[in-house]
Amino acid sequence: MDRTHLTNEALFLDLSKFLTLFKTLSLLFGPQFSCFGARGRP
Repeated sequence: MDRTHLTNEALFLDLSKFLTLFKTLSLLFGPQFSCFGARGRP
């Protein structure tokens, strides 16, 4: 029952959790992430 129902809802929840974590990390380490994304090297 769980594994069959664990398709869309679980994936969406994991995605939202990951996005929230990534947003928090990007807020904490904004300069580093922006440097890595923009130039690859500071």
